[in-house]
Amino acid sequence: MTLEQRISAFISFGHYIQNVKNDEANADFVKALSRAEAKNPWFSQSTIRAALDEIAQILEEKTSRSWISRFYFEEKNARRIALVTEGKTPFDSFQDILCILLTGNILIVKPSDKDFILVSFLLSQLIAIEPEFAPFISIQDCVLPKFDAIITPFTNKSVELYLQKVPHIIRKEKTSVAILTGKETAADLKQLGNDIFYNFGLSPRNVSKIYMPETFDETKILDALEEYNSVSMHYKYMNNYEYNKSIYLVAQQKHFDNGFLILKEDKALKSPLAVVFYEKYSNINEVQKSLEQYRNEILYVVGTQAQVPFGATRTPRIEEYNSTLNFLINL
Repeated sequence: MTLEQRISAFISFGHYIQNVKNDEANADFVKALSRAEAKNPWFSQSTIRAALDEIAQILEEKTSRSWISRFYFEEKNARRIALVTEGKTPFDSFQDILCILLTGNILIVKPSDKDFILVSFLLSQLIAIEPEFAPFISIQDCVLPKFDAIITPFTNKSVELYLQKVPHIIRKEKTSVAILTGKETAADLKQLGNDIFYNFGLSPRNVSKIYMPETFDETKILDALEEYNSVSMHYKYMNNYEYNKSIYLVAQQKHFDNGFLILKEDKALKSPLAVVFYEKYSNINEVQKSLEQYRNEILYVVGTQAQVPFGATRTPRIEEYNSTLNFLINL
């Protein structure tokens, strides 16, 4: 396959997703979504469709071609690239799938139990659109065969020792934070709810820590987030909420609670599900300095004067794919 064939196939795939994501008449699509949710209750119908919408936006022709034009693709022998998926959120391995196939390499994917159905469905539809992808895609449910490079979220000392022998990317856990100045409107704080509750807080895009001025009233945040109480209908989310609430109550640790979200003062960066940590500051410049030590652990910084506006962490950014594509191009 030529590069143009691969690009055109993914653009066509984007059109397919745009058309099918709300098509209740497509029996195969509806069945796949239902099976995925039954297998993994975190994959609600709404979160799956939202993820598909993001993929469709990434694959919009003008966006994708503009991004691809920034890179030099040299046609060379295909490498066998292993991909181990984590499946914390729907289609969270898509950027790796796109980059591996776009560079003309062979995808050897081992989906997790949590996202096997969605990954298999996505790849089967891609092959249906462009049958020439078939020899370049292999789905494994057991031990990975021989590979030339690997992308994986899992690591320990023995794995890292083994990976020294092959090119690799280890997807380390990240999170996002918000910085409040005290001048935020009620609308700003309401938009912050999108950054907190998107994908139930399981995504690295989710805000898990808020920095706020010393005089800021914490309860203003909980009041502004009241309209997101629909998460209380999700039993797995509420199991986490009830568990963490009970721990704080038993330990008599100060926290604020609106019935579905807990705010707790804590210097840690990553909070448990259904909890958002906060830390108060007297000098915002000190916050910026302290975040430098976490730069490899933070995906986005949210705020009126920050990298990303309130409510925008869920907006797809194709630039997130740059490092993966560069890694594969330079193999």
